[in-house]
This record gives sequence, structure tokens and C-alpha cells, in this order.
Amino acid sequence: MAEEKENKEEQAQEARKSKKLFLIGGLVFLILAGGGGFFLWTRMGGSEGKEVAKKEAEKKAEELSEFVSLDPFVVNLKGREGRYLKVVVNLEVGDKKTAEEIKAKTPLIRDSIIILLSSKEYVDVGSVEGKYKLRDEILARVNRILTEGKVKGVYFTDFVIQ
Repeated sequence: MAEEKENKEEQAQEARKSKKLFLIGGLVFLILAGGGGFFLWTRMGGSEGKEVAKKEAEKKAEELSEFVSLDPFVVNLKGREGRYLKVVVNLEVGDKKTAEEIKAKTPLIRDSIIILLSSKEYVDVGSVEGKYKLRDEILARVNRILTEGKVKGVYFTDFVIQ
């Protein structure tokens, strides 16, 4: 009987230890969950999180591209066919400063593009590959003229050969 009493006391002590461990584990879990929730709240929705989101939005707005549209180009293509090419070119730049530089240097840029376009034959610009090559050549020429910034892309919004 004494053994049964000792067994019951040992079992009771183990049960109390298990309950304590369970309570401690639950408490640790709540603390960690609360800390994680607080972290997410401050990063996503809290006052500091809103400041971070605002700064990131401003940074992305600065990274947005600007487009500078040049007046249409109409040139005679090289060759005996007597064909002409009409092209409208838009330049993609990363900031307003570069856009302003392009506007200031428009005569130089237009002259360079006109010389390039008039040196082409129909076979040079009549295919899709030829148009891609022409875009790359225009990009290189314009970037050689610019000193403050660089053009990121060249886009044709009108391309007619007649």
C-alpha cells in the first residue's frame, strides 16, 4: 500500500511537471507570436510601416520612365526605288533631367537620326530584324550625344515605308 501511495505521488508530480511545461511552452509561443505580429504590424500597417511604404513608393515613382517624343522623321531611303520612310521615335529615359537634356539637344539628335535613316535601304529596314537593328543604332547615336543621362529604350510609334 505504501508503494501504491508513492506511485500515485510520483504520478501526481509528473502530471504537475507536464502541466508546468505545457504552460511554459504556451507562454513562450504567445510571446513569440506576439513579437512576430508586432514586427509585421510595424512593417506593414503600423506608423513606421506606413513611412517605409511611403518611401518605397516615392523611390519607385522616381524610377518610373519618362518618354520624349520626337517630331516625325521623313527621309528618302537610299537606293534607286525612290522610296521614303516616315518614322515617329519615342525615347525612354529614367528621369526628368535626361528628358530636359534631350529637349535641349533635339537639333543634334534629329540630325544624327536623319543621317542614319537616309543611309538605309529598303532591305535594311523592311524586316522586323532590320527595325530592331535600327532601334539599337538610334539608341547608340543618341546616347553618344547625351552627357547627363542615357536613353533606356527607343520605340517606334509610327513606321511607314512608301
